[in-house]
Amino acid sequence: MSPGRTSTLLAVCLVVGLACARAEYNNSGNACVQRLNSQSPKTNSIWIDKDTPSSACTKNRCRSEYYSCLGESGWPSRWKEVGVPPRKEDMVLVFSDEFDDPNRDFAPGKDYKWQALDLLYVNNDQAVFLNKGVSISNGKLVLTATNEKNKAPMSTHGGDFLSGEMPYTSGAVQGWNKFCFTGGYMEVSVKMPGDNQKGGFWPSVFTLGNLGRAGYMRSTEGVWPHSYNTCDAIATQKFISWSNNTQRINRCNNTQGRGAPEIDLFEVGVWHEGDAELSTSLPIAPLIPNGLNWLDEGFKEDAMQFATWDSPDLRSRPNPYQGDFLADYVSGVHNLNASYFTSFQRFGLDWQPGEHIRWYINDVLIQEINKKALVARTNLINESVAERFIPLEPSYVNIFLAMSNTFAPMAPDVPLPATMEVDYIRIWQQKDQINIGCSPPDFPTQDYINKNRDKYLLSGVPGFTDFVGDSADIGPPVKLSRNPEIGSAGRAVPSLGLWLLASLGALALWRLQAL
Repeated sequence: MSPGRTSTLLAVCLVVGLACARAEYNNSGNACVQRLNSQSPKTNSIWIDKDTPSSACTKNRCRSEYYSCLGESGWPSRWKEVGVPPRKEDMVLVFSDEFDDPNRDFAPGKDYKWQALDLLYVNNDQAVFLNKGVSISNGKLVLTATNEKNKAPMSTHGGDFLSGEMPYTSGAVQGWNKFCFTGGYMEVSVKMPGDNQKGGFWPSVFTLGNLGRAGYMRSTEGVWPHSYNTCDAIATQKFISWSNNTQRINRCNNTQGRGAPEIDLFEVGVWHEGDAELSTSLPIAPLIPNGLNWLDEGFKEDAMQFATWDSPDLRSRPNPYQGDFLADYVSGVHNLNASYFTSFQRFGLDWQPGEHIRWYINDVLIQEINKKALVARTNLINESVAERFIPLEPSYVNIFLAMSNTFAPMAPDVPLPATMEVDYIRIWQQKDQINIGCSPPDFPTQDYINKNRDKYLLSGVPGFTDFVGDSADIGPPVKLSRNPEIGSAGRAVPSLGLWLLASLGALALWRLQAL
């Protein structure tokens, strides 16, 4: 299209109040796209980055019983003989982002995979997240923390407002209601910020069920991090003796208990000089009753495993932090040396819904949590919680560089500026278990989001915009949508109106071609 026709078409779009996107993104020549299309023709392959190398099209991963997956060859393991060899699965790529395009815009509604947050997060954070803290440089997603003082919107249960001035600024990206997946293997190549000497940074990569938008308190209230499907007192009563985290969508008021469970691929903190730790966690609700904890005699012996417990570097072990009044934390911790802060390392998450979660570093299995960790529990005075589940909900990815005293102590001389760099993120699924999308038939979310739109949208904060779209429309990067505005961003255009506008656009193009 000639420049003159392009500018005329854009003018037409602006007159009718629409943002027009040209069909420039084409990944059809990518080998991984072609492989996915051949193995699963009905799966939308637009989520695969056109720059993903052919070496990443598949992932060979042992997904059978834990002990048979240990060791370099998988069988027999170092500690226990298993009579069944491991079943290694050739998993196919369904999502990737190589972050090779420096011109991407992560502002609200501008990128079909991510949104950079403008937000003061809820964990006593000392750094506001702003769009300016997110960039792409040298083929890497870069989140930058600085000592620039700033304000940002803050989402609370009672409404949204502009925060007070905070001492630091940083960056975070979120894939909420854009790309979601249910199960599979996720790998993220990351270089941590700062060093292993000075605390202050809280880098994390985690998934969250799409019914909750991370950092948006009204959206997560009563759904984070529930994974429960029983009609009982703990699901419905606000002030039960050991918890006040009522399940908003529970088995009593719905045909199925729903929630926004979380899986932490990692959270990293430096506790003392040279003492950097990585935690791998499953926050879960509702809570087990008073007098119990998930490491006592009622906890199944093989419910949580540490494959690298005897590694001289990692020294993997249970996390002494048990949780709080909102969630139990079934969690492990692992030591990190200086190399994690100077070079890229690959962090992997194998999620089998209802069965297990396994964590990997550089393809080495380090930890497993399985469904035995979430069985029903009853204390001595007959208070109980029923079975909870390894997450079943469609989930999206969050990549945060926070600064807070909540996770690990902040050094007064924390080195700034500092960057968390992500080389790529890739997700594979078994070809017979492909399940992508934020509102699948068994666990729909879009109708609930539409009916509770105000819970997911920052509004009334001058100078800031936000975006709430429809996950079914965001996928392909060629779309017509309303310009994002505070309080009214991203609402789908009614079908008749869309037809009329499309007809107008087609007529305009026909007239242009005739010139």
